[in-house]
Amino acid sequence: MTEPAGPDAPTPNAGAARLFGVLITFRRPAALAEHLELLAGQTRRPDHLVVVDNGGTPEIEDTIAARSDAAGTYEYLATTENLGPAGGIARGLSRVLEIADDDDWVVLLDDDNPPRRDDLLASLYDLARNSHAQDPQVAMVGKTGANFDLRRGRAVRLRDDELSGVVAVDYVAGGQLPVIRVGALRDVGVFDERFFFSFDDLDFGLRLRARGLRAVVDGSIAHWARARAGRLDADGGAPRNARTAPPWRRYYSLRNLVYLLRVRGHRRAALRVSVADGLGKAIVIGVRQPRDAWPHLRFTVKAIADGWTGRLGRRVAPVVRGSTP
Repeated sequence: MTEPAGPDAPTPNAGAARLFGVLITFRRPAALAEHLELLAGQTRRPDHLVVVDNGGTPEIEDTIAARSDAAGTYEYLATTENLGPAGGIARGLSRVLEIADDDDWVVLLDDDNPPRRDDLLASLYDLARNSHAQDPQVAMVGKTGANFDLRRGRAVRLRDDELSGVVAVDYVAGGQLPVIRVGALRDVGVFDERFFFSFDDLDFGLRLRARGLRAVVDGSIAHWARARAGRLDADGGAPRNARTAPPWRRYYSLRNLVYLLRVRGHRRAALRVSVADGLGKAIVIGVRQPRDAWPHLRFTVKAIADGWTGRLGRRVAPVVRGSTP
């Protein structure tokens, strides 16, 4: 672990609630370099940045050191194996809990999804503090968010006409710059590393809600993000240019959703997801892409079995850009 300056060193924002950052990276040094460059240009930089390297890439630490202006201070944590996004976030948040106060906030950052507006972190930081001051139950904000219908096992997208003012959501998805109050993390716990990949963000949001805490987004920021992604006027529609996710991604998404629904008492929804979203989609993929039929069916059956029996963790090797970590 590298610490050019201790986390208690003076920062430009001393005296106010501090903003910590947890940045997860995995074998993408170029993406990480761009992310750090954009962080350095933010009007509100993190006071302390924890970079979790899930890939153990040798040049990553040098990349961080070259852009130490991305935060007031920083530290580098290398994992001994790929913990997935959920495990990396859990590792970083656990470190933040060791050095942050309850009134501080922490933003979750993904190496290939940086803040694309130079006032974005400042806007989210202000939203977090102001919303919490008005309602102490507000514990998380983000760039965009969604609600979730547990009875149907479906995310519910906010309509475009709902993106006005401060809007309550059930969760802030990964990559959407969740900003979380440290005191809430101590109460609820960090992300569940057993999810490895997918729906760890939903699980955390539902755990917040179960404690009576709330998540909100600023409608104007969400509208900007949706417009930038070309997703306005897409209410109820599938993402444009959607492609079939690779089998390993479908495995984790299906397994974790089935598990999440089952343990929260929504067994009918878990069954429907298993049959319709799992086996049904696997059959459709097999018809459209015969060469991919067997891998998708095999991973689907495994995902359903593991979700119902609670076998979590890294059980399928992710294949990322031609590598199998």
